[in-house]
Amino acid sequence: MELHTGWILQLLQNVCLFAAIVLCYREVIRAARDQRQRTLLLGLLFGTGSIVGAMLPVALPTGHAFDTEVLPIGLAALFGGPVAALVATILAGAGQVAMHSGDILDRLIEPSVGGLLGVCFFMLERWRKSPVTLGGFVVLGALLGLLPVLEAVLLDGVAFSIVAIPALLYVIPSGMLGATGLGALLRREDRNLSRERVHAQESKMLDAVLESMSDGLLAVDTNGKFLVFNRPAQEMLGDWRGDKFESWLMNYRRFHLDGTTPLAAEELALPRALRGLETNDLNVVVRSPSRPDGFVVSVNGRPLRDDQGNVVAGITVVRDVSELISAQKQLAESEAALKQSEERYALAFEGAYDGLWDWDLRTGKVFWSGRCMEMLGYPKDSSLTGQMQNYDWWQSLVHPEDAPATLRTLQDCLSGTARSFAMEYRLRRLDGSYCWVSDRGAVIRDANGRASRAAGSLTDISARKLAEQHRRMLEDQLQQTQKIEALGTLAGGIAHDINNTLIPIIGTVDMLIQDTDQDSDLGESLQDVMSAAIKVKELVRQILSFSRHEGSERCTVNMGKEIAGTLRMLRAMVPATIALDIYARADNLSCKVNQTQTHQVVMNLVSNAVGAIGPNRGAIRVTLDQIELKDAAVAGQPVVPGSYCRISVIDTGPGIPAEVKSRLFDPFFTTKPVGEGTGLGLSVVQGIVRDHGGFILVDNEPGEGARFDVHFPLVQQTAPISAAAE
Repeated sequence: MELHTGWILQLLQNVCLFAAIVLCYREVIRAARDQRQRTLLLGLLFGTGSIVGAMLPVALPTGHAFDTEVLPIGLAALFGGPVAALVATILAGAGQVAMHSGDILDRLIEPSVGGLLGVCFFMLERWRKSPVTLGGFVVLGALLGLLPVLEAVLLDGVAFSIVAIPALLYVIPSGMLGATGLGALLRREDRNLSRERVHAQESKMLDAVLESMSDGLLAVDTNGKFLVFNRPAQEMLGDWRGDKFESWLMNYRRFHLDGTTPLAAEELALPRALRGLETNDLNVVVRSPSRPDGFVVSVNGRPLRDDQGNVVAGITVVRDVSELISAQKQLAESEAALKQSEERYALAFEGAYDGLWDWDLRTGKVFWSGRCMEMLGYPKDSSLTGQMQNYDWWQSLVHPEDAPATLRTLQDCLSGTARSFAMEYRLRRLDGSYCWVSDRGAVIRDANGRASRAAGSLTDISARKLAEQHRRMLEDQLQQTQKIEALGTLAGGIAHDINNTLIPIIGTVDMLIQDTDQDSDLGESLQDVMSAAIKVKELVRQILSFSRHEGSERCTVNMGKEIAGTLRMLRAMVPATIALDIYARADNLSCKVNQTQTHQVVMNLVSNAVGAIGPNRGAIRVTLDQIELKDAAVAGQPVVPGSYCRISVIDTGPGIPAEVKSRLFDPFFTTKPVGEGTGLGLSVVQGIVRDHGGFILVDNEPGEGARFDVHFPLVQQTAPISAAAE
């Protein structure tokens, strides 16, 4: 065969051979079950390719021929490993022996050297840890193309000049081109197969993920065919893989969450996704033939778009939320019931007008209800500051007199002596005043018996305490009245005896006056005796009137003049070491009083002031002024609101001890030695003042003197008077 004709035929043969090797290589890689099978099959493949490549050589005029026998054997080591190269070499050698006669060793040299070259490049590839590049294939092809030339020159003795031109023009370039082309094709096939394996692995992983999901995943293409329908979706919605979405719609009814309003198909997540719309947390009640009662699913949908932004599929994630919806419904009902219970509880306490407190003993924080804050003078809806939430804040509000007993009771309960407590004490309000509260509470303990929490209620009992104080005052007044009544009874009996004794004295003195010259000393003395007897008679009459509760004769007088006249008479009985004066802040104070009783009141108070000062130097001041009272009670005494004339007797004595002050107006109570006082003075004064519709107040500072304020109701004003000072 001519050289150029052989070249053309061998080129066509090699193209077909390389294509066959590439196709078979792809199938071998895919079909091999393990590495051993893959190596054997690749060795057979490249060995067969070597045999086919030797079937159509190019003959030279010298009788030598060149073929592509060693090219597949050299590539076998790179793509199948040394074992594959060995199998290919053996197979190629067997083919050479079978097709050609001659020395067997000569027939095996060329395939063996080609295989060794391939193994060398395989080892280089492993050493460099990177695949052979395109340049490597060129070098390998040149070496494989040079093998038959070297065999002809070195073994067969052919002159190099004879084979140089064919070697340079055809053999070596053919080896380079063939190794590069076939190597590049096989390398590309390796990359494709690697991508296929990665894609297959990713597909398996994706399938595993889809199957292991607790949520159902559905994907529908634009034709309505299900592309993805994982296991949870099949369990919820049935197995519709490979079917169309319209078929599912015909078998499953959809409703809104109320379970009665139908849900149109175009409102579902998949149709919306195919229209390019997203769906978030759409709750749908689904009823199927297998589940006629229905179940609730939460659906989320997204469109899947290609590189141009066109929708190619719709993806939906479905979750069965029936139990969640049921739990939420039960929770809502429980919360509603709890809220109703709390409202009922709050209304009950609101109706009881009690406040609630809750003390966390582990943190020290205390919760106060709005009613508690209202008791303390804060707005009912005021927010608690950090300080107001502490136990120390409550402790600072307790009245100092109540604190020891209150804290002791609370500590006994916390220590386990008692489980609950009830106590009454005073708390300081926002304005500084105090309110009485009734505190009832209990302590809660943990599993170890340690107190962890205390809770209770506060009730404002200020009104009750005020009522109890008023009741005690009325009881005291009743006792005082009973004492005065007893005094009146005693005084009435004594007055009768004095009156019976006084009648013959007055009669006898009257007869003596008639028989005696009035200008004589005896006549004047008898007149003095008669005047004194008349005064005693008037005093007895007043005592009898007091004991019989008869109204004494009263008239409207100018209180300034009356008090000034009384003080003029008292001047003689006041020691010179004591200054006595009167000061009137108003000169038109008129009251309807009994003048004798008024004199008795002033004389008694001044006499007590003189006795309090004793032999020491001091002063007694009597003042008159007008006051207006708007309240119905003053210092616990019921009074009639209106205008009063206040007569104040102020001394500079030692003051009144606290234990004496509470008994000042008790009948027969006196601090004077036996024989110097009867204890009736202030009780009579109080009786006179009350009988006139007035009242008495006592102000006392131990060591700084005492002050008695007598109040008589004012009447119409009289002519102005001037202040008198004696």
